[in-house]
Amino acid sequence: MKNIKKLVLFITLIIVVGGVNVYAANIGAKLTSPEEGWKRYDDNASEITYINCDVFHSEFSNSNYYYSGITGDSELIPEISFKFYGTKIRFIGTTHLESHRGKVKIIIDGVEYEFSQIASNYDLEILQFEKLDLNKDIHTVTITREASYTGKHMYLGAIDIDEDGYLIGKAKVGDQLLEPETGWKRYDDADSRFSYQGDFLSGTSDQYGGDYYNDTLHWVKATPVVDDTKIKFEFLGSKLRIISTVFNQYSKAFVVNVDGKEYTFSQYGDHSYQMLIAEINNLTYERHTVEIFSNDNIRYTFDAIDIDEDGALLPLNVINLTAIPNDTNIDLSWDAVADAEKYIVKRATSENGPFQTIADNVTSTSYIDTTAQPAVTYYYVVNVVKGTIVSENSNVASAMIENTNIAVLQIKLSTTDVYEYRVTMNEVDNFMKWYIDRANGTGLPFYSFSDESKIEPYTDVNEYLIFDKIIWFKVKEYLK
Repeated sequence: MKNIKKLVLFITLIIVVGGVNVYAANIGAKLTSPEEGWKRYDDNASEITYINCDVFHSEFSNSNYYYSGITGDSELIPEISFKFYGTKIRFIGTTHLESHRGKVKIIIDGVEYEFSQIASNYDLEILQFEKLDLNKDIHTVTITREASYTGKHMYLGAIDIDEDGYLIGKAKVGDQLLEPETGWKRYDDADSRFSYQGDFLSGTSDQYGGDYYNDTLHWVKATPVVDDTKIKFEFLGSKLRIISTVFNQYSKAFVVNVDGKEYTFSQYGDHSYQMLIAEINNLTYERHTVEIFSNDNIRYTFDAIDIDEDGALLPLNVINLTAIPNDTNIDLSWDAVADAEKYIVKRATSENGPFQTIADNVTSTSYIDTTAQPAVTYYYVVNVVKGTIVSENSNVASAMIENTNIAVLQIKLSTTDVYEYRVTMNEVDNFMKWYIDRANGTGLPFYSFSDESKIEPYTDVNEYLIFDKIIWFKVKEYLK
């Protein structure tokens, strides 16, 4: 009988907390419902965001499983993200053979952890990860597949957190939104790509005692609004949010026109800053044209926009393109463009073109044209590429490689050896100056020439000629 009791105690761990018996499941245990002290959120909770994930409807009740698909999207890295308030978290998922599953990475407040969904059999509702010692606070969680497991499924069935904790929902119109949420990026009203048409003013938080995003705000000067007052811009993406100020003197008919379709919102209410005024979803991921105005002729404000994390405010134009020639190449450089995926470099022999592409996959902000010929003036432009969007040409920059005078310098030594070097005339001038200075008793007793025929493993080879050993030298100049 004693042996049986010991066996039971070995298999089942009982923790007594305040007189309540709580079963503590181990990693790998089947957990069909949350234990005492926990609450469960199914994977289809609206507070959870999925990127590069699909939905699989499982065979047990009240559950879907979000996963990263193999076919079609096998190279894409899935990402599941959410925020929660509490001190602990559990990941409930599925197991399968290594041919179908892999390792999963979970990042909590920037700290990475790893667990596996690999097992000898297929099973559901398995406790696969837990973190029990977090501060009682808001925590940011991102779950993704290890990159080395491309092509393997990653399943999420549910999340368990503290019984008195909660997932933090996505912002809705009327909420304050101080920073863009996961899956979004923000552009401030001060960005030069926003066009303000009509009687607009702008200012800073310090000037007007407000709490504006990035400390700047634009607003219509007065009510009634002057005719044809509006804000215009274009963006690449599939969703749009407007962030601004709410006040009881602002428009109740705040119109956001996207590609000719009008959506009406309100900025009327108790005085509040950085509020989510408008949200438009389910657009096609492409270039969109936006106009903002009021339909009731009452003034309004504009603080920022949020769009897709992989979207972009347009246009994406290169500025400050420069072209600098050297002896054999022309070096191009330009200012970095936010949101750029790559750049296209084009060249012409006339300022007005036609421009021909010489590089179409440049990912840095510089390029060396090694095919330029001397005595030809080349004109360059650069385009930005973001998805299907290709920008207009940048400013035109031009440069020409000057014809370079080259010489063969022959030097005979007292050993009867004759050394020969192919150098520029500048190098010849330097040699002549050294020789004359040395003949007058100044300067080093030797002159060095770089040997271009480097042999492994040497990275730099120089020849040093002694002044006293030089019998004569000859210069044979020619035009390159």
